[in-house]
Amino acid sequence: MRSFVPIIVFFTWLQPIVSQDIQIGIIGGATLFQGDHPSYRFKDTFTILAQPGFGLFIRKPINDQLSIKGSLYFTTFAGDDRLDPKLSGLRSPSSIKYSAGELLITAEYSPVHFEIKEKTVDLYALGGIGFSKTTFNNNIVEESCPIVNLVLPVGAGFRIRISEIVTLSMHGEFVQAFSDCLDGLKGATKNNDVYTSFKIGLSYGFSTEGKGRNGKSIGCPT
Repeated sequence: MRSFVPIIVFFTWLQPIVSQDIQIGIIGGATLFQGDHPSYRFKDTFTILAQPGFGLFIRKPINDQLSIKGSLYFTTFAGDDRLDPKLSGLRSPSSIKYSAGELLITAEYSPVHFEIKEKTVDLYALGGIGFSKTTFNNNIVEESCPIVNLVLPVGAGFRIRISEIVTLSMHGEFVQAFSDCLDGLKGATKNNDVYTSFKIGLSYGFSTEGKGRNGKSIGCPT
């Protein structure tokens, strides 16, 4: 039940803002896990174990520069000792591939705005806090590893307003864990696990600018 606590908190946070100006969207992307098992190799052979992902998000603009976003995203963490000849044959299992999910609450700060062919573009930086949960498929997990890991995401990207209600966004994201347990084990280096993601989002906006103090509509929302 503890793994569902962050999701309950997330939807409790959404309730006060449902009647306000919000953007609801979908996310697609790719994630590269960088933990105890290597996930890329550039020497001799070019190999990157980036895994696809998908999710949903809700974004609340605060003003022209600041917005708050909550997102729920599902992906896979993969790594293979064969990508590093020094590690080959030293561990069992020698590779991992675990389904993972994250719940992030981030602030997006966009100080730069410009137009391209009458389309508004916002450049933004993001940062926040979140939780990451990995499904280990009945493999051995060290007892000291938490069920849900606390993570710290930071990144940057851009948004382009396709129409008055549809927005396309792209950003890169670096996520730092506060433990060495995203892959279920603590490595010899004791370095905390990290992963990076590239995400593309498409959102639909709802506006309630025509509402008065009593919440009744006094105009046509766009």
